[in-house]
Amino acid sequence: MKRPLLLIIGAGLVFVTLPAFFERLHSDEVIYWEVARNISLGLGPVSETSGNSVFSWHMPLAFYIVAPFLKVSSHLFTARVVSSFFTIGSSVLIFLICRKKAADGEALISALLFICSFQVLRFGGRYYLDQYGVFFFLSAIYLIHEERFFASGFFAVCALLAREYWAGVYPFLILYLYLRDKKALPRFVLGGVLPTAVLLAYAVLSGHSYGPWRYLSAGSAPGNIRATVSGGVFYPLIRGWLEFSVLNILILAGSVAAFRLDRGLVLLAVSQVAVISLIHGFIVDGGVTQYPMALAGTLAVYSGPGLKTLFDRVGGALRGRFRFTGVMFAVIAAQFLFFNAFATAVSFHKNLGVYGFGYGDDSRVISILNREAKGEYIHGIWGAFVEGRKKWDWTDYLVQEAIEKDPDWFITFDNYVEIKETRLAGDGFTVYRVGPYVMIHSVHAAPMAGFVRGRVFPKWKLRAGEK
Repeated sequence: MKRPLLLIIGAGLVFVTLPAFFERLHSDEVIYWEVARNISLGLGPVSETSGNSVFSWHMPLAFYIVAPFLKVSSHLFTARVVSSFFTIGSSVLIFLICRKKAADGEALISALLFICSFQVLRFGGRYYLDQYGVFFFLSAIYLIHEERFFASGFFAVCALLAREYWAGVYPFLILYLYLRDKKALPRFVLGGVLPTAVLLAYAVLSGHSYGPWRYLSAGSAPGNIRATVSGGVFYPLIRGWLEFSVLNILILAGSVAAFRLDRGLVLLAVSQVAVISLIHGFIVDGGVTQYPMALAGTLAVYSGPGLKTLFDRVGGALRGRFRFTGVMFAVIAAQFLFFNAFATAVSFHKNLGVYGFGYGDDSRVISILNREAKGEYIHGIWGAFVEGRKKWDWTDYLVQEAIEKDPDWFITFDNYVEIKETRLAGDGFTVYRVGPYVMIHSVHAAPMAGFVRGRVFPKWKLRAGEK
């Protein structure tokens, strides 16, 4: 057991932690970093993007986990490293759960398939909330198998505190436990009382505007349901799940072949599919997003044994000449190379590989802003790292809205805007181009909207021209 665990941890450090120091900034992780840093400074869970009020878009646990580490080093890399350890922890849990019903070699393959899945390679080392949710969820599953039901209930609610959409999965987790041991339900539910009390207290302190409560009650989820049944998103959902299936074909095939090992996990997988299908980001951006990371982890639990079954059935001459683990190492390596070639080929943002390498460009943007943007209004995620700024705001896809706010600095991807450059110089504008980014500096000689406008931009080449 010790050797496979060392291999899993080593693979996680190489494929998840190390790349975190080179990956291009993603908008959400910068906002999460700012909230965690404000907690570390004693300011509470506030964000400048929400008017320095309580950040109410997501559940708060991941912010409080990272905050103490930011006291040691406030760099974004600190938050990324902590997040990568939760991703690696999830792969260890997959191994531990799987080996209860399979050999160490098959459990090792399950863990490595998760580490080398598209979602983990792309987002597992960034400061997102999803790896925290999947870690606590898999902890709950592992503890159920260990018959430590009180602790399992505690971690099940922690998953919800880390990522709010686990509220839609929680009832199915109760059903999963009921089918295994209904007498354990009181201990499981009781274990969730403490984190639930923390959640309620946080909601009360946050007031009526607390975003996750809107999400769980009358907010975005019902709105997405209405949009779904009224038509218009069925095709994006089908395409999104096809993308996910193709990118995780090994995990999916293995989990289907291993269905017999734990039929109850199907409940948890299906419930995740239903909940993820209600998330606007998944509807818009599809299977290449971070949202299905936990689903990949759930399916990966028995994917190794399932692929071993398929190998034994159809391997033919390979069975006599090659070991299953050796063949799978080669297949996973080939998949890794494919993901990197694929992600590079379809990127419009000059990202290198599945990781989206390019932090050097972000560093140069931040350096320019720290040198020239003191006391000015910055619209773009890079503004969060500028000391002495007037304020910063978040752009994401709201390009035209950002332009109309007429900031001193507007930074975005070059292909997200159209610029009348022939008039800029004479009207008090300066344009910097850094990698895929464009930085527009206005001295308020004229409104920025008269010279810059947003355009229909591609996210990646298979979705060119989509908003």
